[in-house]
Amino acid sequence: MKIVQAGAQKSATLPITFPAIGACQIELFLSADGGNTKAASSGKQAFNPTGTAQDVVLIITMPTAGGIYTAYGDVWFGGAIVWGFYDLEELAVLIGTVGPIVWT
Repeated sequence: MKIVQAGAQKSATLPITFPAIGACQIELFLSADGGNTKAASSGKQAFNPTGTAQDVVLIITMPTAGGIYTAYGDVWFGGAIVWGFYDLEELAVLIGTVGPIVWT
């Protein structure tokens, strides 16, 4: 499980091999309820699939509410979702910090 701070801006690199069908959009989002509610999103970003492996980098700001989230994504072509995916590794968003323990 990856641990991140609430409200932190992170970049996600997605290695994608997708047919060269023309201009597409991709969105990455975080959800704590199976993908039903988007707690944070990269927004739709344009990319042009080449038919070969390419890295697509998306920027997302972590939710301000702490919790356990799963990253989901959709690829759009012609206004419709043509591919959906999710990350197997959960993301723990922390809302606080604990400094070093001071022993006396």
